[in-house]
Amino acid sequence: MVPKLGYLNIKDDTHKAFTGGLFGRLLGRLFDKSDHQQRCLWQFVDKSLQVHKAPVLEILAIELIGPFRCHVDVGKWIANAVDRRRVHELALVTTWTAVEPAHLSKTLYTCDTIVNLYLVGNILVDVPSRVFLPSVVSNVLYYVLLHIWCNSINFSKLMECNVTLSAELDWLEPLMGLLQNSPNLKDLYIDQTLIQLEEDFSLSWNEPSSVPRCFSAHLEIFEWKGYIGRIKEKEAIKYIFANSKCLKRAGFSMKSTFKVKDREKMMKELESMSRVSTSSQLLFSTQLDFPSFMNEMY
Repeated sequence: MVPKLGYLNIKDDTHKAFTGGLFGRLLGRLFDKSDHQQRCLWQFVDKSLQVHKAPVLEILAIELIGPFRCHVDVGKWIANAVDRRRVHELALVTTWTAVEPAHLSKTLYTCDTIVNLYLVGNILVDVPSRVFLPSVVSNVLYYVLLHIWCNSINFSKLMECNVTLSAELDWLEPLMGLLQNSPNLKDLYIDQTLIQLEEDFSLSWNEPSSVPRCFSAHLEIFEWKGYIGRIKEKEAIKYIFANSKCLKRAGFSMKSTFKVKDREKMMKELESMSRVSTSSQLLFSTQLDFPSFMNEMY
């Protein structure tokens, strides 16, 4: 009957990267530090979810770490939490080496009770055409395989968006589509430090026909880690600066592989861009922690 379930699988030092960050903070709300040392293997998840009888599941946190190559029915676990337990907060972290990624239940994308959704690792996020997530406030996707036409999704309560890129993708246009349907977004974080820069790779982006409501009424923090400074990226930033009336802080870090003179040139370009919010701060750093990477600058 407990309202919160957390499955933490500690196999080796790999877990430190997760337990010390986002996932660790979530588990910290469930257990004290001594309980973090308990070893929960994924084989027990099935049975414990079957006997779980609480009418509402406030938090379900599952971490799968190790060289698992056998089939794990993650979709069934998620369906259980969504369909029977009306989960409020869901976190799934996988670092397994299975060939196939974890597949999620389609019912996840129409769950009207989820407030916070965290998906990390070898997970296929295959968003259907019909999506209804009216209660989502925070949505974090790290290193997942994302298949999503963002114009069909409405995140009416989303206030924070974190985007981490692990490969060169034509991501800028879909992001703008997502922002168009996130009218109450306050914080936007972009991290592209992991991608390898390809000289001949180009992004597509066209100025939206209408200004996203989050720009005109809510966006306060915009931070970009590993900024490259390509033409389309600069165009998108100019558009955000020109329309974000409530912007309080814009922060950028340049890729560390760039020469000092190149980083200085990009900083001058950003400084020369007009910002409609006269009270906004423009900050730079080459060593930043994501997502709140501007904290160390104060």
